[in-house]
Amino acid sequence: MFTLQLHILRYFYSVILIILTLFTGSCKKEEPYSAPVVNIISPELHETIGLPGVMHVQVRVSSTRVLTSIKISVDDENIQPLFEPKFFYPEDKTAEIDHNMPLGLISPDKNEPFYLHVSVNDGVETNHYYQNIKLLNTTPQQVIGIYLMTRPSINKTRIEYYNLTLNKQLIDEISGEYLDAEEFSRDNLFYVATSKPSSVIAYQFDEEDQPWFKWQHFPELPYAEITDLHMYENTLFAGSANGTIDGLNHLTGIKKISTDIAQDSVPRKVGVSLNYIIGDFYSRKNNVNALQSFYHITGYFIQRNWIYYSVVDFYPLSDEDSFYLFGATPVNGLFARYHIPTNTTFQLVELNKGVITHTRQVSKNEYIICTGNEIHRFKAAEVDLTTLTSLTDSIADITYDRVNKNLYVALADEFRVYSYPSMDLQKTVSSDFPIKGIRLRYNY
Repeated sequence: MFTLQLHILRYFYSVILIILTLFTGSCKKEEPYSAPVVNIISPELHETIGLPGVMHVQVRVSSTRVLTSIKISVDDENIQPLFEPKFFYPEDKTAEIDHNMPLGLISPDKNEPFYLHVSVNDGVETNHYYQNIKLLNTTPQQVIGIYLMTRPSINKTRIEYYNLTLNKQLIDEISGEYLDAEEFSRDNLFYVATSKPSSVIAYQFDEEDQPWFKWQHFPELPYAEITDLHMYENTLFAGSANGTIDGLNHLTGIKKISTDIAQDSVPRKVGVSLNYIIGDFYSRKNNVNALQSFYHITGYFIQRNWIYYSVVDFYPLSDEDSFYLFGATPVNGLFARYHIPTNTTFQLVELNKGVITHTRQVSKNEYIICTGNEIHRFKAAEVDLTTLTSLTDSIADITYDRVNKNLYVALADEFRVYSYPSMDLQKTVSSDFPIKGIRLRYNY
């Protein structure tokens, strides 16, 4: 009997001890979070940095926790890096960074403010610190080369490069039909997408201005097909026939973001803004098109808007919530403004000049449009379409020189350079093979 009572007493004592332990543990106050302290010594506040050049960065960081990483970048007004960020991994509670950061030229469409951006991760949170700086191009911006994609034979794409004196250099001849191309001149990179077989190949010019193979990206199964390319900041976005839009690291080709899968749909055209990713998705099941939008940071699906046309190009607006889009029906082109937060299309206007095949942006309000063998000037705010010229041959591709205000027009067997908008012919260059695409290389 005594033994039973002893066991019962021990049991109750144990229960009481557990309750007291839980109670005292729950009452224990957590230490308040203390963000790292960052002292930006160089560059100084509002210091002007001449471009191209080297910016001296000196930063001191202290923390109550071990610092896991520090990222240094130069950002634009949208807090997007203008140049490749630099990473440091202190693995200590303090860090002193003393680094010379090379900076190139910036695009003429980049305006103040600019920031030195220091991101500090202490294993708990990532904290951001900004300092206003000024960036000034001291070297004139200019076009330094022309990329020309031609078709030497069936299932072949030839990539040629012309310098300023129009001396031609072969970059590569690859398998596949030409699909699309993008450039990232700041890092001397050029990208070409092909079909049959489908892939994206990146080339980079070295310090001696010689082009070299950089990386190759193959789309994933089961529908291993790339449908479109779009460069946004330092991410190359590629439409995939699997129903996703994938964001690739521009230096490595490694996928860093992918949108939610749109089942049985193919993104035929891609657009990107600071907040959103948008695509013109074609449904294999219903044979119709839909605008589908996603959050830029996560790739999560937002909504769908069925349309009766196909999109030729998307252009983000300054509010970062809307896009201008140019589309095509079987007989005509059209223009519209699409607002993602309300899933609403405004200003849907048919442009009765034929089917739109190519467009290029001159400014936020002005665009160049091609229909067949005609070139038009379009002003969005006024919804005004003016025909600039009519050529004898169909237009294979166009690209706009935003520095010198010239229009490069690729025809079947030659490309021409026109002043814009007067359309005075400046030069004509013949091609040995049928031309499929043309792009420009800048010095920034």
